[in-house]
Amino acid sequence: MEVLVRVLRGEPAAATLREATRGRHDLLVKVAESGGHLWPWRLHVTDRRLLRRSPCPVWMLAPAQGPGVRVVMAAVDVGPGRAPDLNGRVVRTAASLAGLDAELHVMHAWSIVGEPILASAMTGLSRPRMRSVLAGTRRERRRRLQRLLARETPDRTVRVAMPKGDPVRAIRHEARWREADVVVVGNSRRTGLEALLLGNVAERLVGRVPGSVLAVAPGASDARPTGIAVETHRGRVPAGVTGEAV
Repeated sequence: MEVLVRVLRGEPAAATLREATRGRHDLLVKVAESGGHLWPWRLHVTDRRLLRRSPCPVWMLAPAQGPGVRVVMAAVDVGPGRAPDLNGRVVRTAASLAGLDAELHVMHAWSIVGEPILASAMTGLSRPRMRSVLAGTRRERRRRLQRLLARETPDRTVRVAMPKGDPVRAIRHEARWREADVVVVGNSRRTGLEALLLGNVAERLVGRVPGSVLAVAPGASDARPTGIAVETHRGRVPAGVTGEAV
């Protein structure tokens, strides 16, 4: 396989984003880094910028992850008003990674907005009515998930999970329990104050699931990834490989 090496000059995130945009790459691959000694649980600023601004899907590799892919998990949001096209890309990407040998898991974490108020003994619904609302919501989400899978993976065995609760916590739990090698999620592309307060789902998963995280961007191509591999440390060019400095 032919490998083109380009040594990029400048601030790592900005230079990488320019190259990804100019080269129209299908996939950006990078080993995830922590925020350093002061913020070891946070992503490195370069990784956060790539996840938030990359024009193509970003695959953040877990540093200690071994070779091979045995379990691929796709996390989708089939709630009202969510983007069905992005859910489709997430499932298609996960199925492509899984191929014929790896297990494919698809999960949707669901909840009801304002549930604590609705369930309040003082102002909310009665317990039987609340149980009925929860059961109806779950049935509707399951129907939407089944329609998505029937459309995107009609001939594929898929293991489905629908945990109730916060999506990020649910994804972390399912990824650990299923020992997922790759977790594929949609990239919400939050920026500004919303990104500061909430962050992307992807960046809240990197380093907190056992494997790597692949964030699929809205509007990303469905073409099979040809890829761009990125190493942000200066001077680290593989031995025996020559490249062009840009």
